[in-house]
Amino acid sequence: MNHTRKKLLLAEDEQLLSEAIREMLEFKGFSVSCAENGSDALSMVRENRYDCMLLDIMMPVMSGTEALKSMREEGIHTPAILLTARDDIDDKVAGLDLGADDYITKPFSFDELIARINSVIRRRCGAVILSAGCVRLDTLEGELSAKHSIRLGPKETDLMRYLIQNMNRDIDFSLVRDQIWEDDPDTDEEKLSLYISYLNDKLASINADLHILSDHQSCRLTELESA
Repeated sequence: MNHTRKKLLLAEDEQLLSEAIREMLEFKGFSVSCAENGSDALSMVRENRYDCMLLDIMMPVMSGTEALKSMREEGIHTPAILLTARDDIDDKVAGLDLGADDYITKPFSFDELIARINSVIRRRCGAVILSAGCVRLDTLEGELSAKHSIRLGPKETDLMRYLIQNMNRDIDFSLVRDQIWEDDPDTDEEKLSLYISYLNDKLASINADLHILSDHQSCRLTELESA
C-alpha cells in the first residue's frame, strides 16, 4: 500500500492565486507541482503521475480545456477538476464532456476545493475493476482475466493496475519503483524486469491481447498487433 502524500498538478496562470492555492494544499498535506499554462501542464502530466489535476480554463498558450482534451485523446486519465471565473453552464457541460471529473467556479472556498479533490480521488480509488483491451483486473481479489483467468500476487496486482492506468505510456523504472516499491528502496532494474516477465507470462496464459514492452529502463503496456 502506498502511503505517500497525494500528488497534485495545479495549472493556474494567475501567479498570486497559484501560490496561495499551492501553499494551502501543501499545508493540508498534498504535494503540489505548478504549471503556468495548459501546454506546460500537458508536458508535465506526460512525464509524471499525479493523483489529481486542477486546471484553470482560461490560460495563455493553451487553455485548460484544450490541455484536457489532448490528455484524454492520449489516454491520460488522471482525475481533473476545472477551475474557472465564469459561472457558465456551457463551460461546465463542455468540460465534463471532455472528461473532467468535476468543476469549481471562482471565487471558491479552500474547504470546498479540498472536499472536491478528496471526493474525486476517492471515486477513482474506489474503482476495483480495471480493464484494457479484453483484459480485466480485479484489484481487490488480484484476479487477471481475459479468455481465462489467473491470480496475481500483491505486487503483481499493484504493477498491473499501474500499467493499465497508464496504458500506452512509457513509464520510467524509477517512477515504477516510487509508486509500487516505495517500501523497498533497494528494488533494482533486474527485479522490475523479472516482475514484468512474470506478468507477460500470465497475460499470455489467459490469452490476453496485451503485452508489456520493456527496455530495462522503462516499460509500457500496449495491445498486441493483430496477426
